[in-house]
Amino acid sequence: MLAQEAMIAGAETDLWSAQRAADIEPDLAAKADLIVAVSEQDAAYFRKLNPSVAVAANGIWPREMPIGLDRWASRFAGLRTALFVGSGHPPNARGFRQMTGPDLGFLSASERIVVVGGVADQIGNDPGFPWYHGADNARIELLGVQDGATLSALIELADVVMLPILEGGGTNIKTAEALYNRKPVVATTFALRGYEQFKHWRNVRLADRPDDFRDLLAQALRSEPEELKSADIAQLDTLLWTSTLRRLPEEFAALPRRQRQVTANPVNGRGRHLRGLLQRLGLIGKS
Repeated sequence: MLAQEAMIAGAETDLWSAQRAADIEPDLAAKADLIVAVSEQDAAYFRKLNPSVAVAANGIWPREMPIGLDRWASRFAGLRTALFVGSGHPPNARGFRQMTGPDLGFLSASERIVVVGGVADQIGNDPGFPWYHGADNARIELLGVQDGATLSALIELADVVMLPILEGGGTNIKTAEALYNRKPVVATTFALRGYEQFKHWRNVRLADRPDDFRDLLAQALRSEPEELKSADIAQLDTLLWTSTLRRLPEEFAALPRRQRQVTANPVNGRGRHLRGLLQRLGLIGKS
């Protein structure tokens, strides 16, 4: 993540920080009693450093009760909508631009892409999206950050959820949310890492070429979803945190019990760098 940030103009992260993190991670991984990875791909990497690795996929909680359904239903009356939810992390905007650009002419006048989250600001302010200020303006709605109950309403009303994810680490919780909410999904193969069991699932369309992605998105907006069977619905419950984390207590209980000697790191060494990372993540305050 730090290496990706360091390549972005104006980013607060530099290559030195990325290299220091790359030095620290293998050391921590080698000394850990257990590493918990969110996907088999990540686990394969960490097993090269430590054989004690468990996989616990990222999960979700059921979404909040929706509010404002009538208002949003009135706003999108007569329209078919594809929902894209993402944070302001730059790769989200880059993936969206690459898979849907350079214009939205593949959508009809009665179809909309609804963008929720910090990624909406990235799209609205990025000069790489010139079509947003032109004739295609009517085909996209940039709603910005919304509370959980409003997001639930927008998910409820969406005809399709789109996942144009092309880069990043770990797995994407937005993928689990899209699957669990029983909506047709148009995604890249990369977006389903960690959730490969749904790759050939009904109502999931995958494409890694922009032209194919746009074609599938248009098809999904112009067709009705297949009805889910009881076995499909049961499989969706495996996406909940209560399922993805259920084996971890046993993994923790099996760890060796031993005394540890904690040594202080020098102020200008690795300890200071770790403190900086924790501050960036909001896990500790600045002194």
